[in-house]
Amino acid sequence: MNIVGVITGLQSEADCLRTIPTGINLNILVSGVSPANAEALARQLCESRCDLLLSFGIAGALRPGIASGDLLVPASVKQADGRAWETSAEFRAPLLQRARAELPELAVIDDAILGTDTLIGRETEKLSAGEETGAAAIDMESHRIAKVAEAHGLPMIVVRAVLDDVGTTLPAFVKSAVTAEGTPNYARVFTGTLLKPWDIKKLVGLARLNRAAHRTLRRVAPILGAVMN
Repeated sequence: MNIVGVITGLQSEADCLRTIPTGINLNILVSGVSPANAEALARQLCESRCDLLLSFGIAGALRPGIASGDLLVPASVKQADGRAWETSAEFRAPLLQRARAELPELAVIDDAILGTDTLIGRETEKLSAGEETGAAAIDMESHRIAKVAEAHGLPMIVVRAVLDDVGTTLPAFVKSAVTAEGTPNYARVFTGTLLKPWDIKKLVGLARLNRAAHRTLRRVAPILGAVMN
């Protein structure tokens, strides 16, 4: 493997890849919470002659039984309109095998992930999306990255950790609480909690879930590195 083009939505997700051993050429770009930006960056990576695209970060569960911190290595990426892209079996299969062997305490899920341009944060919305598409989880970058990978004839894989289970409702201002650079927008968070102070408890809970998801990303990164090497 020569160059792996990586797109994360958050800088904190990108930071989890620091546990990958040196020697692997990673070109990591952070899109912020912007599907359009993720697509543009994926195109940029393809044009810079990378050999594999990786969608890496957190996701939300779409069915009961999937918990915060569970690992997702989906076999396909879906859209609500029925379009779907297969991820690279060449990289996915050994990653699944090694993750299940080396992280036996984690649930490792290979069902499809749903890509969407809009935040789906309520339990009823999540359950409906999961039932309609058969996807296990959802994110806002993978479908855009998969579309670009297909157009350029490149393999792509998705590695995600679950942040919110299906019963966790995301506060409405979560999407705007991240800057274009993928870092926390503390001013927006402060304003949001001033306007809706009852969301403070949700934010405290999300912080705990976020730690679990990022812990999984850090743990899987060296395994991912070994597979890509």
